[in-house]
Amino acid sequence: NLGPDAAGTYTGQITLSKSVTLLVAQSGADACGRIASESIISGGAGLTSLTLITGSAGAVIDGFTFSGGERCIESTSGPMRSH
Repeated sequence: NLGPDAAGTYTGQITLSKSVTLLVAQSGADACGRIASESIISGGAGLTSLTLITGSAGAVIDGFTFSGGERCIESTSGPMRSH
């Protein structure tokens, strides 16, 4: 749990290979009802911001805004489920 002080912009490509829970200040809030973006994952041009690989099944990413990049989230090892 990154918590409310995790506000900021995280740039570059992120690869997740473990089943972790990443919760930030606006976790649990419907993305359409958020007041502002506090924790942003920003990929570069032509890149995928977050890549899920073997070992990441069951991971939870909640409260982030994705910006930039070719694709926001991509799984190379199986289906994804969103809420």
